[in-house]
Amino acid sequence: MVTGSIILATALLMGETCEVVFKQVAYMAYPDRKNDSEELYMNKLAFSACKTKNPDIIWSIVSTESAFRFRVVRINGTKKMLTGDHAIAYLQRLKNHHRSKRSENVDIGAMQFNYYWHNGTFNRDPLKMLDPSRQVAYFTKVFKPSLVRRCGNNWDGCYHNSSNHRRTNAYKALITQSKSLLKRHSKEYKDMSGSTNAASGYAMEEQ
Repeated sequence: MVTGSIILATALLMGETCEVVFKQVAYMAYPDRKNDSEELYMNKLAFSACKTKNPDIIWSIVSTESAFRFRVVRINGTKKMLTGDHAIAYLQRLKNHHRSKRSENVDIGAMQFNYYWHNGTFNRDPLKMLDPSRQVAYFTKVFKPSLVRRCGNNWDGCYHNSSNHRRTNAYKALITQSKSLLKRHSKEYKDMSGSTNAASGYAMEEQ
């Protein structure tokens, strides 16, 4: 991924904070995600992403992995996806009861980290893996550096699978689509905000 950030550039141009742009562009891309039950998660994600050098990376991964769902669990080996309170209840059972490799093969939260492979940093607590702040910190400090060591400049394609070239290339294509989505809605956000500001200025001149 390029180092230049669309989100940071948009924030600078519009005189907005990175967090505001991050969230608003996400809500424009996924309008049904704007709800009170997950607003805290979105705020944490935006704040954590904007502390990194390039928040576009987090935006694109979350867009690809969960489409900005936060309380979400995918049970691998099945087509089952749990959301909301059902996801929380499942993770609570996973935390409290006997766990097998099969039961731990689940992808959790906005960035969809697999519990079996990534639970160590989260103290083997699946509920902690829902926290976007913890996910971003783990990605930035641990997971991304390991991907770069294995895959070099193609690390983003390796996010989902680093051993299968076909799947790596397919995932990189999905990331590219998410980056295009970010670019398109960032432009729409700038156009919309510019029109609003122009209208406000015109109204003030008329008074």
